[in-house]
Amino acid sequence: MKVDKLMANNQGNEWFERITNECAREYPMHLVDIEPNELVIDAGCNVGGFIQAFKYRFNRLIAIDASLYNIDEYKKQHHFPVLHKALTKESGKHVQLRKYMGDGDNDTNSGNFGITGFVNDANNHGYRSEEYEEVQTMSLEELLERISVYDWKMPTLPPSEIGLLKIDIEGSEFDFLYKKDLSKIKYITGEFHNWLFQFSDLGVELLDWISVTHDEIYSDGDGINSHYVKLYKRR
Repeated sequence: MKVDKLMANNQGNEWFERITNECAREYPMHLVDIEPNELVIDAGCNVGGFIQAFKYRFNRLIAIDASLYNIDEYKKQHHFPVLHKALTKESGKHVQLRKYMGDGDNDTNSGNFGITGFVNDANNHGYRSEEYEEVQTMSLEELLERISVYDWKMPTLPPSEIGLLKIDIEGSEFDFLYKKDLSKIKYITGEFHNWLFQFSDLGVELLDWISVTHDEIYSDGDGINSHYVKLYKRR
């Protein structure tokens, strides 16, 4: 069933504070050497926890999320530009954003909304909610083109490259990054989701592709029982 705005039933109280604290612990920003005016892309911004945790580090940021609920909550906290898009291989498509469902019919928080349609056959966990939100897609090529043309209401000229791409898009990182030109991105950090490694070789292929242009300088998690959190620096 199509809805205008997908809503999590089990979001919990103080979600903004919780996700801010998680981002502060999870991301190795102490290893990222960028100037305050270099552009940061927060792909999968959720309600703005990453930005809240590290906004003292940068002045120029574009946030992107597929969830209208997350976008609305983000706008309550931050003034940076934000785009309501689902990031994947191609632009201009319309895809279905669904909730990640656990045991029974219990959904999880809005940080787990996704477009991949993945469901674990062993336990039936995955993006299988009957409700879905229709979202337009955007590719990395379109994102790079748009930032090279528009000033995004920023106080300086449009950037020629991305200083930092933070990505947490629930498994869509494969389609968004694989076989794409990553040479205009100085640092890449994010969650690389474990089902890309558990049930296929997609995760390995993606990390190998990133390693063509970037060196891995941080890794946490095992890719099986937990998602990887990694940081790459362009050579």
